[in-house]
Amino acid sequence: MVAQKSNILSKNFRVIGQDALDIVCLSPKRWNLIYQKPQHLLNHCAAGHRVFFIEEPIFIPGEVCRLEVTQDKNGVWVVVPQLPQGLSEDAVNPDLKVRSSPVVY
Repeated sequence: MVAQKSNILSKNFRVIGQDALDIVCLSPKRWNLIYQKPQHLLNHCAAGHRVFFIEEPIFIPGEVCRLEVTQDKNGVWVVVPQLPQGLSEDAVNPDLKVRSSPVVY
């Protein structure tokens, strides 16, 4: 397989076929908490597609917001939004939209 460098995250993305669509999974579960059917299926999908597993946000001290992006051994990209503690429930979704909009793959 050929690797291509991403300008955004400086991580290597596998070049899959031009017709292969990306798969995005929005999940209330943590990727590494327990290995269940979603992980099993998405690991298989990662053999032919780029797979992004988006977890619910975690809240951290301070004002800094970021996306933690890691890749597991099977090629699944795990994305964890990190938001400031004390953010009201009404502010979470708009904050995610504003903070994550500059990240483009």
